[in-house]
Amino acid sequence: MLDARYERVREAGVIRSRAVLVAIGIDWDAQRQVLGVSLAGRESLTAWRDFLIGLKQRGLSGVHFVVTDQHEGLKQAVAEVLPTALWQSWRSVRRKRPSRCFRHPVWRHRGSWTWRSSGERKGNSG
Repeated sequence: MLDARYERVREAGVIRSRAVLVAIGIDWDAQRQVLGVSLAGRESLTAWRDFLIGLKQRGLSGVHFVVTDQHEGLKQAVAEVLPTALWQSWRSVRRKRPSRCFRHPVWRHRGSWTWRSSGERKGNSG
């Protein structure tokens, strides 16, 4: 999951609005992990591309599925830096299962996904 929010930051005695870029991953045990946080002047293609390249240089690999908002620069950066990852917008994820988003997803090819019960996650048959 990639997103940005704007925060007021004091730099050289001047308070400015800066974009805080955030990457959160979900591992195969359905645990969320903060993969990276970075300040940028604004949310742009260049900022997102540099952020994603930095994550890859630090060892990010095996990204199968990316969820973001509809920001064109972010979508383009994902396509350039993570070309094999499937992309989906927040809006369509929220509509599918609003009360269960990102609890225990199992991603399948072509962007379809299923949900496992707690027993299946623990290796039980039910």
